[in-house]
Amino acid sequence: MFRYDASPRPEVKPINVLRNALLLRSDIYIIFDQCRFAIVSKPLSLGETGRENFTLAVHVFSPGSLT
Repeated sequence: MFRYDASPRPEVKPINVLRNALLLRSDIYIIFDQCRFAIVSKPLSLGETGRENFTLAVHVFSPGSLT
């Protein structure tokens, strides 16, 4: 997450752009707005090019689990 801190750097592309928009169902939006889930990238394996492949995982937190 250090890439997305407040200090702008030329090598980091902005993340607040329309192509990063995520349309959520209303009930899912509520738990997102309550900061009760996170979408994180998870490494899978090395691909044919030798670069690591990633997938996205969603973690949902119970109410009160972050306090």
